Amino acid sequence: MAPVDELLAVIRTRSTGILSHVHGEHHWLVVAQAGLEVLDHAPDADRELVLLFALLHDTMRVHDGIDRVHGREASRFARALRAEGLLRLEPHRLDLLCEACDRHADGETTEEPTIAACWDADRLDIGRVGIRIDPAYLSTPVPDWGALIRRGRERRARSYTWDGLASAYRG
Repeated sequence: MAPVDELLAVIRTRSTGILSHVHGEHHWLVVAQAGLEVLDHAPDADRELVLLFALLHDTMRVHDGIDRVHGREASRFARALRAEGLLRLEPHRLDLLCEACDRHADGETTEEPTIAACWDADRLDIGRVGIRIDPAYLSTPVPDWGALIRRGRERRARSYTWDGLASAYRG
């Protein structure tokens, strides 16, 4: 992966959804933080892909309502970033990231650890739009989802930086 600031500069200029108060950059940051918390329970998940998912999954939204193609568009965007050398991912890892982006809003669950961590991190922030989180739609084997769910408001109220989160992901 290119340095996070280089990648962010490109994403910020090309994203159609960055300014959204519901699905924009603050949401991406919150999903990245939630991803760190989910990863504590997902040792087989690819940490870098979870961070990239948080950064990319809602970049191509055109509005905050039902936008059935935004995941596929985020996947296309990821492939374009790889073609430009900004995402240095092997083909199988790019495919995994793209699958997570493609289907993240479809209400599915999965046993694939990386995709599970991605989707769960995003779903842990669904309370921001007044939807109650249903653990039946969470995939990662977390012993106490209640604790992670209850931290949602706290997560949302905090300020995060991409550099700080990227450093935490590198651990």
